[in-house]
Amino acid sequence: MSLLTFTFSSFNPSILNSVIVGPHSRKYFQVMTDPADPRYTIFQNVNTQVAAFIEWKQHPVVEIRGIVENQAVARWISLSPDRSCRLMEAKGRYYTWIPCGDAICLYSAVSNAPEMFAKVTRGNNTVKLEMTPQAIQAGLLEMSVVATVLLQCGRQID
Repeated sequence: MSLLTFTFSSFNPSILNSVIVGPHSRKYFQVMTDPADPRYTIFQNVNTQVAAFIEWKQHPVVEIRGIVENQAVARWISLSPDRSCRLMEAKGRYYTWIPCGDAICLYSAVSNAPEMFAKVTRGNNTVKLEMTPQAIQAGLLEMSVVATVLLQCGRQID
C-alpha cells in the first residue's frame, strides 16, 4: 500500500505551533497558537488562508472551513462508549481512529472489511500522518491534519 507522508515539525514548543510538510518537501499547512492568546489554534493553508481553527474552551470547539461546521471536538471525534477508539464524522461518512501498536489508525467505520485511510505516529519532535491516495482524493486531508493535532497535543479534548 502506498502512503503519502505529512510530517508535523518545527514544534515551537509543541504541535500547536508547527509546520506540516508533505510529499516533495512541500509545505501544506502551518499550525499557530499565539502564546499571548492561547485560546485559539489556527490552521493556515499554503495560501495563508485559515483552513480550520480550534477554540480552547472547557469543552474545545473545532471548525474546518467548508467541511466541519463549528462544533464541540467531543462531538466531532467522539470517544466510543468503551473508550477504545474515537468516532469521526466527515462529509456524511463515518470513520474510526483506533490505536494500533505505536500508531493511531483511521479506518472506515461502516464496512464489513474496514479500510485503513491514515496512520499517525510520533517521533522525536515530529509527528507523521501517513495517508492513502484514496483518503486524499476523498477529501480527508484537512480533517486528518486537525484530528492529528487534537490527538497529539496533550490537551483535554472531551
